[in-house]
Amino acid sequence: MSRERKVSIICHSIALAIVIAMMIFLCFKNSDGVYYDLAIDQAIGNANNWFGIFFVIVGEYPQYILIPIAGTIFFYNADSFKEKYKQIIFKIFACIVVAAGFFIWVNNGTKVSEVPAKPLFAVFAMLFYGAICLGVGSLVAKAEMKRLFKLAIFLLTFVVVSYLVMTIIKNIWCRMRFRDMLKEGNCDGFTPWYKPMIGREKTVGYDYTSFPSGHTSSAVHIFVITLLPIYFKKLDKQWIRYTLYGFSVAFVILVAISRVVNTAHFLSDTIMGGSITYAIFYGLKRLFFKNGYVFEKKEIIDGSIQE
Repeated sequence: MSRERKVSIICHSIALAIVIAMMIFLCFKNSDGVYYDLAIDQAIGNANNWFGIFFVIVGEYPQYILIPIAGTIFFYNADSFKEKYKQIIFKIFACIVVAAGFFIWVNNGTKVSEVPAKPLFAVFAMLFYGAICLGVGSLVAKAEMKRLFKLAIFLLTFVVVSYLVMTIIKNIWCRMRFRDMLKEGNCDGFTPWYKPMIGREKTVGYDYTSFPSGHTSSAVHIFVITLLPIYFKKLDKQWIRYTLYGFSVAFVILVAISRVVNTAHFLSDTIMGGSITYAIFYGLKRLFFKNGYVFEKKEIIDGSIQE
């Protein structure tokens, strides 16, 4: 076993132990009889805090941008098909993927979804930002695009799987958000993280999707940058790999904390949102790239899409 593999196992084991310890801690109550999970929000929650407002917007970008990137890679791999009609069909599919990414961003993105004339802005985003994506993609060499085809499939799979898992869990737990409790003036609607509330009676206008945190889940998609050394040999240096991982971890932690500060989530929401999505990322990474570095695989560098 390589030294780097040992370091990875140790780091993941420590992270898992910390997550378990924190989730157990949040199950207990303080001297006032309040769950620590709730007490933390009561202590630091401030919806007007600049830190929370900044990351409420930035924190979800990693997930949304992966869809247009995948679509762009698909578009420039269409020429790998020999038949012209297949190239056209695949390019249309790729354009739809790119447009869908920006459409989802406009309709689901925090703050972005509140812009005036949203339907017109959605069309503008699909056309303008889509054109930028395809334009930037044209600057990448064809050989590089072929090499990135597998990555595009990974990106799309990662986004879809994590979104579905988060949505399913949210609808099972039906956990009330802290900001809605503040509107009511009491915390009677609070439920501990280990207690799913499927079928609970809901107050109209309130959001019952607190557990797990979607923003923190979206932020975890930043870990995609840790795949760069797999694709580019110049980046395959130990200090670069550690830097990419360190930056990704720091970004996710900041987003997780910001969601608590913003009164949108409890700490347990953010811990689980990040942990579950990272587990999905790591599992898919092991599945897609189990054979090592792509730049060492001649069949991927020089090959084409297999029908």
